[in-house]
Amino acid sequence: MAEDTVVAVQKRAGRQFTRALQHLPDIDVDGDPEALHQYRVALRKARTLLTLFAGPLIGTPAAALVVSLGQQARVANRARDLDVFVPAQPSGALKDHLARLRRQVHQSLQHDLSALERERALCEALFALPWPAGECPFDGAAQAADQTLEAAILAQGRRALDRGRARDWHRLRILVKRQRYLRSLCFEVEDQLEVKAWQDRLGAYNDLCCQRALLKPLARGGESTAASAAKLRQHLKRQGRAQKRALALALTASMAKKGAVEAKSEKSH
Repeated sequence: MAEDTVVAVQKRAGRQFTRALQHLPDIDVDGDPEALHQYRVALRKARTLLTLFAGPLIGTPAAALVVSLGQQARVANRARDLDVFVPAQPSGALKDHLARLRRQVHQSLQHDLSALERERALCEALFALPWPAGECPFDGAAQAADQTLEAAILAQGRRALDRGRARDWHRLRILVKRQRYLRSLCFEVEDQLEVKAWQDRLGAYNDLCCQRALLKPLARGGESTAASAAKLRQHLKRQGRAQKRALALALTASMAKKGAVEAKSEKSH
């Protein structure tokens, strides 16, 4: 008997939320940064499923969960950015300043996570409820979601090439990440080398954009490290431009290759 979409998504998304909660106790500024990373990944995976299957999930708590999981993930964004950024910096006054900022941000994160305790309990209760099953086979819905994502990635890739804006590349990164999550959670496809490579490329560019944003108030402030922050920010800007050019070249080649493959496939039919 075919698995129902509502049942399948509730089970898979609920499992990811449970994994997120398991990482919470290990989130600590002096601990392993991987705990915070995996907490955010699990929340994003759960939210991705609830978003991609929104149609069949009408009449369930999915929409409310999407909002709540987004809130729970966003409070950790700045801490994660600093977890990535600070260790990569050379020793010196600027790194010391960023390390102090990271500690302050993590302290605020702990406060926010404590304030969200009731929100997490509500999400657990919503996932535990019996959701009304429909008549939508999961395999077909998952295939349709993957095809929709593939078309969206292609369209967003063209927009990124045409406009060249950071926000367009960021949107493309999110779509690629969603496709990887969908395939790993719904098709159990773990060997996604091409998708993973694109996620890493786009993620590296996004990290540079976030790091420049972190440095902006420091470069304009009155601290003794302002000049160092401004210099590093300019360096990251040059790196970002180079990465964006490389992304554009790689994406153009990938889309041309994909178009050639599709054209050959259509001709064979």
